[in-house]
Amino acid sequence: MSDTPPLPLTEEDFEPGERTILRAYFGMPALADGPKLEDLYGEPPGQREPTADLGGPVRLPRLDRYASVSPVQVAVARICLAAEREDLLPWFACSEEGEIAGRQGFTRRNDQAIQPLADRLLCINWADSGPGVSWPEDYHLCLVPGFDRYVVTLSVDTPDSYGVTEWALGNFGPCDDPVDAASRIVMAWWEKHALEERGPWDELVTEGLVDEDRAEAMALSVWPEEAAQ
Repeated sequence: MSDTPPLPLTEEDFEPGERTILRAYFGMPALADGPKLEDLYGEPPGQREPTADLGGPVRLPRLDRYASVSPVQVAVARICLAAEREDLLPWFACSEEGEIAGRQGFTRRNDQAIQPLADRLLCINWADSGPGVSWPEDYHLCLVPGFDRYVVTLSVDTPDSYGVTEWALGNFGPCDDPVDAASRIVMAWWEKHALEERGPWDELVTEGLVDEDRAEAMALSVWPEEAAQ
């Protein structure tokens, strides 16, 4: 993007609160002169994924009790995917009050920080539970400059399943094949579903860094019984 600032050489190019969140996620010690993690909650308690567009630096969400991930995981994904939000999975419903969006809008300020580099790995659909009702999951590989770390994110179109719409699945450092490392993180997530006797997923919606052949090989590795069918 033409408006994206150049990649930073250090983590100091991130807004201080976002820097604190990223350091916490990567297991790095807190900075003595930085904001405390517990002071970085930005959403009202008890509010479930607000749909109003939010601007400014990313802050920790106050998640409902049913959320299956941590506020730090959600905030890291929002930092990583801020530049990609228009391309993430949309979901809308209609009620007497009007149209309701399942995903919170978010725009980081143009004068703050740099944008992590995010590329889609793949997007799958677990199943169709009714006419026009699908359960897709979108996976991205994000390079976080200044920290020299890669983050794998997962995003969905509604918080109904997990209580949130995006979070960080895992992270890793420099390696020869980032796509392979990211694929292993995605497969580990699928393996959790396999242990619950769920899956395999029904459809490859979109290829990315992971093409159809690789996606199918990943699925067969997690659900080998499918190879015999």
